[in-house]
Amino acid sequence: MNANKNLGFLILAPYIWDYYTEGTRIKVFATISYSYYNLYGSNLSVNYSKIIPVAITYRKNFDGNYYMETYSVAEDGSNFNTSIRDFCTTPESNKDIPGIHILSLRNLSFT
Repeated sequence: MNANKNLGFLILAPYIWDYYTEGTRIKVFATISYSYYNLYGSNLSVNYSKIIPVAITYRKNFDGNYYMETYSVAEDGSNFNTSIRDFCTTPESNKDIPGIHILSLRNLSFT
């Protein structure tokens, strides 16, 4: 719950739509959707919603466990498409993954 109680209660829905493994790293591409709701009697009202494309890179450590290394989020406004294209790279060599930014844009939906 957000500190601002006027926002209501939060429902979070992550959707993993692709991943790439390279060397000791794995990069996960996901869309994080969330909404704040309020209940007024028996009526449910949406206060605020957002959909955020993300790329999360994990590194496999000597103990065999994965640890988060980077968490990249798409920027707002005119840098939106460019920021998605920038984080759609392989986890170790940072090579472009052809067409994956298009998949990211296709996954920007609550439905």
